[in-house]
Amino acid sequence: MSRPSPITGTALVELLSTTAPFDVLSRTQLEHLAPLAINRYFPRNAMVFQHGDPAEGLYCIHSGRVKVQLYGEKSNEVILAMLGAGECFGEMALIDRQKRSADVYTLSECHLLFFPATLLRPYLESLPPLAIGLMNLLNNRLRASNNHLWSLATLDVCGRVARLLLDLAEREGGNEITTLPTQREIAAMLGTSREMVNRSLRDLQNMGQISIDGNRVILHLD
Repeated sequence: MSRPSPITGTALVELLSTTAPFDVLSRTQLEHLAPLAINRYFPRNAMVFQHGDPAEGLYCIHSGRVKVQLYGEKSNEVILAMLGAGECFGEMALIDRQKRSADVYTLSECHLLFFPATLLRPYLESLPPLAIGLMNLLNNRLRASNNHLWSLATLDVCGRVARLLLDLAEREGGNEITTLPTQREIAAMLGTSREMVNRSLRDLQNMGQISIDGNRVILHLD
């Protein structure tokens, strides 16, 4: 991969100002934390870390996409989350010293910012807003997990696919998904088969609920 220029200085502060858990901090506070960031680059389909690795720090995504995953007893992939630019992962490393609880792989070339836990953890005490930002992030992750469990327990596959499409469109701020995950990835997120996802997408199209153009999806919410 062609390595982009490291992000530092003002550009780094601007990125952190819109990325949880740093988005609650003042500019002065961000300027103190920014030098802790280490630029790291990964090609597509690379492992960032895997389940059981030492939890060494927090990652923020400057560009690219990653998936957080586990494998079941029959080696079936379970995707816990798919994250993109402006989002972070590995935040539990700031709270405990336990090992990584999932695998993270890149879905595209990625430019990541790594914050070592040993350097960032002391700021949770000296900068109370950072601790609050971390609690907000964890709360949002827990709420999303609860909603996902509710969907698995109460909705059929078509309903789960529709709910996922709504969530993805909401993350992009409207009624459009610019890059739809593959049907295999959707199946791994929803605990079903690729064939059932394909059928559900066709059903939603036939009902006029969505339009699909390649990887682009438009939701018709009216």
